[in-house]
Amino acid sequence: MSSKIKLYLLLIFTHILFGINYSTNKVVLNVIDPFVWTTIRFLLAGVVLLTITLSLKRKHPSPDKEFLLPLFIFSIIGGATALSLFLYGLSQTTSVNGSIIFCMLPILTLTISVVRRVEKATIGKILGLILSIIGIAFTVNLNHFSISQSSLKGDFILLLGTTFWSAYY
Repeated sequence: MSSKIKLYLLLIFTHILFGINYSTNKVVLNVIDPFVWTTIRFLLAGVVLLTITLSLKRKHPSPDKEFLLPLFIFSIIGGATALSLFLYGLSQTTSVNGSIIFCMLPILTLTISVVRRVEKATIGKILGLILSIIGIAFTVNLNHFSISQSSLKGDFILLLGTTFWSAYY
């Protein structure tokens, strides 16, 4: 199998995982507190990534202040805070609302990047965002999306978590 086919298969697999993420987390959140689940996910991911990193036997950055301080800040913003807000928000709303709100990630990321002058809003990027919105409309059952008094708190917290993730990217 060619490396290009492997790459596409891995991309498809990644999207499948993202697709089942909302429903699976919603089921887990009925049993486990969102912050406990966040901790479990971070611990598991940390063990897996540390094992992979150590098995590669490559040179690692020196653990000095210049390396660790940004790593710590990015971990708090893009990791702990974003995931905690995402899971807590998801526990307060529907998985359909969660998936639709989280699909706003590219829009928020480009918006924040343009405001921070990290990226330029080119025609290609704007067309890409429009295509992603069209793709969301085709793949997510928008008929089940509803904003109600009971889900508004969770929807807002999900949006806040998605914004943190966007700022991290």
